[in-house]
Amino acid sequence: MKKGKLFLLGIILWLQACNIKTEQSTGEFQLTKEEQTILKLGIEPLLYADIETEKPRLLSDYLLVGTISDFSSVYSSDDSVSKLSSLFIKENQAILNQSVVFDHIPNVQTIDKNKLDSLGATVNRSDFWYNFHENWFPTKAGYIEISKPSIQNDHAFFYFFHMEDGKSGRLMRVWMILNSEAWQIDKSEMVYTF
Repeated sequence: MKKGKLFLLGIILWLQACNIKTEQSTGEFQLTKEEQTILKLGIEPLLYADIETEKPRLLSDYLLVGTISDFSSVYSSDDSVSKLSSLFIKENQAILNQSVVFDHIPNVQTIDKNKLDSLGATVNRSDFWYNFHENWFPTKAGYIEISKPSIQNDHAFFYFFHMEDGKSGRLMRVWMILNSEAWQIDKSEMVYTF
């Protein structure tokens, strides 16, 4: 009986050690002011307007998932052809799951992906969005996951994913161009929607 308890204790300690190791490997990543500007100017025009007021939505209307998301499963074969998207893949692989600091996008509220997932695990799947809007984040329209933009001269490229409720979400890829005044969307493409 004692051997069984010692074995169980050993398993628990081993699992805790694994969790500590995982947490230590996840660091913090600072997006530059330019990268944050690109995200803001590239995402906001593509968000759904508020249904009731018909006003355009801002990043501050959403909960930003404050970790670099892994979009590698949706890269197309064309993505790695251009230098810009090759750079994107390389840069994002190096900082996956890193915690992101937003200090140049006003009024954003962030949440760690693990925290968002754990909130989802506390309720039935069908109750997630009710709880999201009514109990957890009543001032937010939904949440957004981002990648790090890759920048090459006057061009940039990034992915983002946003969810409004259980039946409305999109994964987008966005190409930006810098003209004489500011960054603007050159092209955007919906990877999938539901």
